[in-house]
Amino acid sequence: MASYPTEVRVELIKYYYRNGESFAATARHLRTLFGRNNASTENTIKRIVVKFEATASAADERSTVRERQNTIRVPETIERVGEHFTAQPSTSISRASQGLEIPRTTLRRILKQDLKMKPYKIQINQPLRPFDMERRFDFANEIIERIENGSMSLQRVWRSDVSHFDVSGYVNKQNWRHWGTDNPHLAVVCYLVGRNYRSRDCQWNRYFAKIL
Repeated sequence: MASYPTEVRVELIKYYYRNGESFAATARHLRTLFGRNNASTENTIKRIVVKFEATASAADERSTVRERQNTIRVPETIERVGEHFTAQPSTSISRASQGLEIPRTTLRRILKQDLKMKPYKIQINQPLRPFDMERRFDFANEIIERIENGSMSLQRVWRSDVSHFDVSGYVNKQNWRHWGTDNPHLAVVCYLVGRNYRSRDCQWNRYFAKIL
């Protein structure tokens, strides 16, 4: 389907009404102007006319969206986004979009295409305490024993790597990013707070099975 500028669409609509509101005649006229391969079909012309009659506008909606994006992605806005993420590199796209009043799609384009920034993951490390090694060893031995005696089936085990809750405060790993032009290789040490994590599980390498 050919994409015409607004001026051509206006002339197309005028020709349609001047020639007895005939889609076929308008299509033939376009073929004489642009050639058979570059002219719109009757169905396309019909959509343009129907849109004009409904909205009184001959503008291409896609062009309107592009023009609106071009008015947002100006040097002043790009500079404002850069300053925001330099000061707060871990801000989520959603929150920054609300604060800066910029659509999320446009904000991502500014970050990636204009500012050449990337969302680098912040690694979360949980330190092992002395008794953790012993508990891991006991757990592994118990799993092996249950597999061997048939009381546990590996087909009933589900491993999930989703998100974190209540790990030294609230952490959502899926949204924990650092926007920048270079990888800062950030790592944060987090501790499970006693038994409090039971109420709001840390679903980081969580296992579901009959034995749990």
